[in-house]
Amino acid sequence: MKKTVIMLIVCALLISYPLSNFSALIKENHTAQADTGEGVSYIEKMALIDVSEAEKSVKTAEEIRNYIPESKSERVAEILYKLDKGKTTYKKVLKDVYFMGDSLINGLESFGILNDKKIYSQISASLYHLEDNYKKVIKKEPEVIVLHYGLNALGYTDEALDGYVKMYSKCIKKIKKKLPDTRIIVSSIFPVDRKIAKDKLFGRIKVYNKAMKKMCKDLGAEYLNNGPLFKEIDYCYGRDGIHLPEYFYRDYWLRYLIEEMEIV
Repeated sequence: MKKTVIMLIVCALLISYPLSNFSALIKENHTAQADTGEGVSYIEKMALIDVSEAEKSVKTAEEIRNYIPESKSERVAEILYKLDKGKTTYKKVLKDVYFMGDSLINGLESFGILNDKKIYSQISASLYHLEDNYKKVIKKEPEVIVLHYGLNALGYTDEALDGYVKMYSKCIKKIKKKLPDTRIIVSSIFPVDRKIAKDKLFGRIKVYNKAMKKMCKDLGAEYLNNGPLFKEIDYCYGRDGIHLPEYFYRDYWLRYLIEEMEIV
């Protein structure tokens, strides 16, 4: 009898133990699923936040990439406006610009438009003037150098033109070597008054300008084409039909230089 009771108890224990383990396993499973669910929810939540933040970052990057700072043309327009309103002067605007040339550049000094210390000019100057003075300008380390030569170097032959371009190129190369970051602007030769333009020598101005334009391209210098400026207006030339009045420089040429070459 006792043996039978003991056997029944043992059987009951054997049956109840797996069931309790199974129950515990199910409970553990449910807990794990619950934890996993919360984990998935958390990850999804973080993923959404990350995506949102990423979108913001991308948007910010795109805004930065697409942002266009105030363009030179806008700043040039502002400068020209201030010049018109008398809120600034050419001396201030062109304080880092040096000019070298013949008597047509000398007008900037003689009319008192610019600081004479920034102007190296001479009446009837040829390229020998540039050769003799460019070292003085190099020492100033200007941001921009404007060169205007040619009228006194005009020749009837192609040999004369070739010699002129060769000498001009040599001087520009020397300047660029010493001042690699300085802008060198070669101004085209101003046309003369129609009354004397028929002279065969002055007819060579266009040929020389064309050669200078090519020279600038080859040397990496900048070329200022003054042609459009003279097509718009008939200026009151001096008696010689070459030299120009003060208003030409103050109201037209310097403005044209600033705008065309975006000197700001």
